[in-house]
Amino acid sequence: MKKLFSLLVCLGLCLGMLCGCQGDQPKEGALTQPPELTLSTGKTQALLRSGSYGWEYPTKSGQRVAVVADSIHPLDAQLSPVLGDGQATLLWEGSSAPESVSVCCWPEEDLGNVSAESTEVPWEGEGFSLKEGGWIYEISAQWEEELGSGNASYCVYVLSGEKAAAAWEAIPEAPPALTVSCGEAQTEALVTGSIWDVLQEDGTYQAEQSGELFPQAEAIWEQLPRLEGTGQATLTWEGTEPYMPPSVTAQNAQGETREVSLEGNTFTLLEGEWMYGVLAGWQSRSYGTQNGAEYVFLGVN
Repeated sequence: MKKLFSLLVCLGLCLGMLCGCQGDQPKEGALTQPPELTLSTGKTQALLRSGSYGWEYPTKSGQRVAVVADSIHPLDAQLSPVLGDGQATLLWEGSSAPESVSVCCWPEEDLGNVSAESTEVPWEGEGFSLKEGGWIYEISAQWEEELGSGNASYCVYVLSGEKAAAAWEAIPEAPPALTVSCGEAQTEALVTGSIWDVLQEDGTYQAEQSGELFPQAEAIWEQLPRLEGTGQATLTWEGTEPYMPPSVTAQNAQGETREVSLEGNTFTLLEGEWMYGVLAGWQSRSYGTQNGAEYVFLGVN
């Protein structure tokens, strides 16, 4: 009898947990988090996801679930700049336009200074006017809907005017050539793959991938340009240098892989024969990605 009673108790607990899980499922059509936001700056579009937010949505059981998320201060966020000019226009995911929107900003000189005072930016119905130069904008929105309500903030770093024009012109149209030298020996590294801005028919840029970014050494060993030498190898870029420091890995014919420490644009060649892969990134005209390319060569020490 005791065993039967225990079994019934366990069964009841399991059924209760199951019903609870089903009741906690979001109601059909519920927004379980704030909508994504697309910001159009005239030159490019940026897809922004909410940082800090407080949000509620209904479940199938008729209850409401409350979610709170916190994020770092916009001036501490590692944001890639968006290039724009004139007006910023906001487009919310789906039909979830907020009840109210407010915008504030800081000059880029305040980056890292979370105690800096922000400046209010007038809201103009569907967007706001961009300030000249580099500015970090925080967009705060409030929703009051049955299927999802609450508040959320979005932040974006925008270069406008002359700064945007200069940055735009400095972006290479294709991966720049890379020459690797060791003493008097040098070779031009082979580009195996890239993710790069491509101009579309509508005048916008979209990132497209070509080739292979992380090739296996054995598959391309015979195609590798050779660099023979000992000691330090130096990377020299044609035109614009990478926006972010490159990373270097080495792979031998047996498939062993090692990380290689890069100091500035130089690194030490490993003993033996290794395929070196140099992954480098440049600023992009399509927000959300970087232009990037993988360069390879065979180092013989």
